[in-house]
Amino acid sequence: MFLKQSRFISIALSPTSVKVAQVAKTGIVEKVAKQTVDGGGLGVALQRALAGFETKNSGIICTIPGDVATANILEVPSADNAEIESILALQASRHTPFNKDEILTSYMNTGSPKPNFTRVLLVIVKREAVKEKLDALRFAGLSSDAVLFVPEGIARFYAKAFDQKKEAAPVAL
Repeated sequence: MFLKQSRFISIALSPTSVKVAQVAKTGIVEKVAKQTVDGGGLGVALQRALAGFETKNSGIICTIPGDVATANILEVPSADNAEIESILALQASRHTPFNKDEILTSYMNTGSPKPNFTRVLLVIVKREAVKEKLDALRFAGLSSDAVLFVPEGIARFYAKAFDQKKEAAPVAL
């Protein structure tokens, strides 16, 4: 896992519920909670769900579910990371109905189909969707160490569980 802490707390926020899991770096789930979002809002529901969790020395991961993101596999005519990022910055707005300033993008390199080309998983999320989740974390007194696309998290979990090397790790779509 990319966090340095010995345990982390994964937080999944939706308009109707908050799900929290405290997991040791070894992969053992130590505690799980679910809280319904009521009139108090997302931040209040998160505070209630976190009761009894060790948040002080834990890495905090905010998850972004697949249904609020757009994911596309693209082949980019470059193998240089800086050039890939530049190309994707220009391409991203073509894959969503939102303006460039309304979205956040990230990508994962999934391999090289041919010389001087790179296949990437481009993930596009509406900025407001991420802001809403981070605002709820701040309301609960937390800050996120990572924001993780849920399918990517599942792929990382299985890669670790089956002791896969980075280049052989699965990619979830």
